[in-house]
Amino acid sequence: MQASQVAVRIPESTVRGATRQADAWSTSIDRGPDWLFIRLEPPRGSGDAGAVERLEDHLWQTIREHGAHRVVLELDLLLAIDDDLIAMMAALGVRVRDDGGLLRVCGLERANLDRLRRSAHAPDLPHFASRSEAVIARGSVGG
Repeated sequence: MQASQVAVRIPESTVRGATRQADAWSTSIDRGPDWLFIRLEPPRGSGDAGAVERLEDHLWQTIREHGAHRVVLELDLLLAIDDDLIAMMAALGVRVRDDGGLLRVCGLERANLDRLRRSAHAPDLPHFASRSEAVIARGSVGG
């Protein structure tokens, strides 16, 4: 995936590999047939308390700009996830589903996957090992 940096307030091009930054979070965008892939890169250092909430709004805006109904959040760059991030992804999933779409996540390391599975939001966030598994899966939960 090719990436370039642009500020959040500057409209993103629709080319593959466009990268945007939401506060301290970075997102890399990739399009596939019928799917939008968003790779999250966590902030370096400590972020402010509202960063996760703004990230949800940023992701939703990106999904709407692309007219996407099938979305995969790629989480392989995250060293750790917390309850706020899990809740944000679940809330984003509700928005996507309410709009007639589908949200899947992939790429979590074992410890993060275990944390997600212990969460009350686990049924709403189907996880898959890779983007290709997320795309071809027919069931709601993978490994």
